[in-house]
Amino acid sequence: MVSFLPHITLKLKKHIALVLSGGIIGVLTFTFIFYNEPDLWFTYQQVILTSALVGVLIVYLISLTSPVLNHLTHWQKQPGVSIITSILIHTMLVFALMSGYLYLYHDQYLESPVTEGVYTKLFIIAFVGMLIYSVVYLVINSFQYLQKNLLDHVQFESRQVDLQLTALKSQLTPHFLFNSLNTISSLIHQGPEVTEKYTRNLAKIYQYTLPAYDKKLVTFSEEWEFVQANLELLIQRFGDALIVKLDSPDQLMPIKMPPLTLQLLIENALKHNQIGKSDRLEVHVTRKGNWWFVSNNITTQPIQVVSFKVGLKNIQERYGLLGNHRVEVDSDARFSVRLPVL
Repeated sequence: MVSFLPHITLKLKKHIALVLSGGIIGVLTFTFIFYNEPDLWFTYQQVILTSALVGVLIVYLISLTSPVLNHLTHWQKQPGVSIITSILIHTMLVFALMSGYLYLYHDQYLESPVTEGVYTKLFIIAFVGMLIYSVVYLVINSFQYLQKNLLDHVQFESRQVDLQLTALKSQLTPHFLFNSLNTISSLIHQGPEVTEKYTRNLAKIYQYTLPAYDKKLVTFSEEWEFVQANLELLIQRFGDALIVKLDSPDQLMPIKMPPLTLQLLIENALKHNQIGKSDRLEVHVTRKGNWWFVSNNITTQPIQVVSFKVGLKNIQERYGLLGNHRVEVDSDARFSVRLPVL
């Protein structure tokens, strides 16, 4: 109940402001009209309440129709068309309401007809009022739209960094570091060349991964260089049971992607498939037109799968933030992920 109070208070303040402003506008408008019309002025005190009610009705009508007109005229793209349409339509509506009120007022209280000069004055007031209102309304709307865009941009940047940091953490887990140090320790006995090669590849991984959170996009060639360094480490473990193949390298290299995309897809294949002499895992990367694919054969499901809940969900959300690009998954004959070429 308490959570609704601010919302109710805000709506109440809005309605109070509309009623007060409408009443004041109605009274001032008809005071101005009646002041220079001696034949009308003597009965003004009798209809002051109705003129205020007409003003309130006009203000509510404008407040309800303005968002509809903005939506129909696409004011963000066509502000000129929007403001002209708003002025014309609102002027006609306001003039019709005030003229109707004057007609009823005359029929009720006056014997002499309302002159054309009064209606001309009424139209000028309606037009000038709607001109001022439409310009002010457009300025306020534009300012709010700009503020919203700035807020959305900050939230977008923040979410993108969060997702990339999550992907980064999956690459720099204590488990990975512990395994890497153990591998180095065991390779020392095989000779300095093997150990040096492994250490250099490990350095490449950290050199690429650490600044990755600060980049929105990288090229496939940058990502592939990092993946190759990581594959060198994996080959120490799986040997020729793991194959990663680029089917069309020349077409793939210019593609841009969020950092660690390819690495996460390969890790996803490793995580969900048993790899061994009888279970070879082949990962193919290819491009077809405006899409590129990462696919792998499906082997035996591992008994225990340790998941950091990053993988596909992280990639799909990051591509979504880059312009609602869709990442599609197919797991029929082969497990395939289809990604748009950015």
